[in-house]
Amino acid sequence: MRLMIKKYFLFWLLAFIFLASSWSLFHPGFFRVHDYVHGARIAEMYRGLAEGQFPVRWSENFGYGYGMPLYLFYAPLPYYVGALFYWLSFDLVLSVRLLFLLANGGTIIGGYLLGRKLFGTTGGVLVSAAIALAPYRAVNLFVRGAVSEAWAIMFMPFILYFGMELLSQKPTAKKSSLFAGLVLSVAGLMLSHNLTTLMFVPLSFIFLAMYSVLIKRQATLLDSFKRVAVVTFGYLLAGGLSAFYMVPAVMEKDLTQIESILSGYFHYSHHFLYIRQFFNPTWGYGGSEWGPDDGISFFLGWGQWLGLVVVTVLVTQTCFHYLKKKTSFKSLRLQLVLFSLSSLVVGVSLYLSLLKSKWLWDIFPLLPFIQFPWRWLSVTIIFVALLTGLATQFLNTKKSRWLYGGVLLLTLVFNAQYFRPERYLDDAAGYYYADEQRIREQMSDILPDYLPKDLKVRTDPTQPEASYLAPRQEEELVREADEVKTKIKSILVDKGHQKMLSIDLPEATPLTFAVAYFPGWQAEVDGQAVDVSASATGLVEVWVPAEEHTVAIFFGRTPVRVLADIMSLVSLLLFIFILLPISRFNKNQL
Repeated sequence: MRLMIKKYFLFWLLAFIFLASSWSLFHPGFFRVHDYVHGARIAEMYRGLAEGQFPVRWSENFGYGYGMPLYLFYAPLPYYVGALFYWLSFDLVLSVRLLFLLANGGTIIGGYLLGRKLFGTTGGVLVSAAIALAPYRAVNLFVRGAVSEAWAIMFMPFILYFGMELLSQKPTAKKSSLFAGLVLSVAGLMLSHNLTTLMFVPLSFIFLAMYSVLIKRQATLLDSFKRVAVVTFGYLLAGGLSAFYMVPAVMEKDLTQIESILSGYFHYSHHFLYIRQFFNPTWGYGGSEWGPDDGISFFLGWGQWLGLVVVTVLVTQTCFHYLKKKTSFKSLRLQLVLFSLSSLVVGVSLYLSLLKSKWLWDIFPLLPFIQFPWRWLSVTIIFVALLTGLATQFLNTKKSRWLYGGVLLLTLVFNAQYFRPERYLDDAAGYYYADEQRIREQMSDILPDYLPKDLKVRTDPTQPEASYLAPRQEEELVREADEVKTKIKSILVDKGHQKMLSIDLPEATPLTFAVAYFPGWQAEVDGQAVDVSASATGLVEVWVPAEEHTVAIFFGRTPVRVLADIMSLVSLLLFIFILLPISRFNKNQL
């Protein structure tokens, strides 16, 4: 009976954390965020799947209606799930709302599992609250609308939880499921946000490896390395599963107009933080600007700061006590290792968000792709939460309850106020819609990052009309003079990634499709492969002989994409091969 009461109480504590982070999402209306392109991304993903693309890589309507390889470069997992919600409900606003709610629920569960493993039930609730109610998560959800980053944060505590469980010294019959959990969590992170992957994966691996070596206790160093090898294999296998996205995203990025996200407003030098911003609770719904007066908040949170102060004081006090008595620190090995490693990660991630770290951003070529140095807060909040939960390990039960109650109260009451939009819209359909023409004309300006490099669309009135394209009109299939268009006998296929028509030409003619050229587009005339080239404005161009022919173009694979798909397929088969025999015969071979 007592155990049942504890479980019931725990359920309601976690439910309160969920409500504190999600109460605004149950309002009948919806709201605008900075990145309100989610609805269009979901609609384009749904269209791609409905037309038979898998994996979906080409968006027909972004790129001003000429298309762009959106999901080659923009992490696709949240939008696959969003497309499923859209298919079930046919409501874009509801689909976006569910993506937000899923991020909140998953973060709470992951945080609780991680905290419970390290600090027990009390610590589990504290860690869960500290992550889920971190003000930076509120910024991502209700100000920026960064769904992909919110999903990436959701996977982080799961990665640490499964990694630490695998590194546990006690053999367990559940090791196969733990290995699967680690692989799927890392792959989920990689497929949710590649920039967060760039930040978190190296740090989390180093954290887990050092954790394994430093808490070895009775285990030999060789045993620690063996356990680290299993975790390493899990990370590599996750990379293989997500290779179909990650490899082209890295190898083919220079084929797009990616420089637009690395210059001007988006240059990292404009978005460094100052230490005082971590302490400033002033809230806003503006943007990130140069200097300390941003329109959005980078406050760490009242409960989080209380947890950091308390754990620092307690660790210092305990160390002085042990030194005074000249007692071995062996009994505190786990606590001190966690404190040291977590503090190190918090220090590194906070430093990389500050202007003082600009010299590193200038040196390391991958850092500028992160764009906003304050994105490192997504890593910070995970390890701040670990430090908050760790404080319970230095207190007796009665004092621990006071800390537990104080931190939880601060995070629930004070941080919950941040998890709300600036205002609700009278008509959310004005921002979240699936209409193809509106996406072409209105959304394409917002998302120009991955336009094919050669595509020339007239976005500035000073650009000459003859040299640039206007947004594509719905009825256009080819960009030709009327006398050529009249020769089209029938349109056989008109999908985003496939076009086929029958045409009767009096002489050989270069036929220009209203489709942006990008490596991977292939063409056939009467079923025979022919060359594809880019027109002067960057559209797919195919030479068609005289007389009647069937002309088809389709978005295929480049050698890089073939390699990436093979890597993912082989990794999937290996993943299944490793896990199925273990679960079937209940063997612990990992």
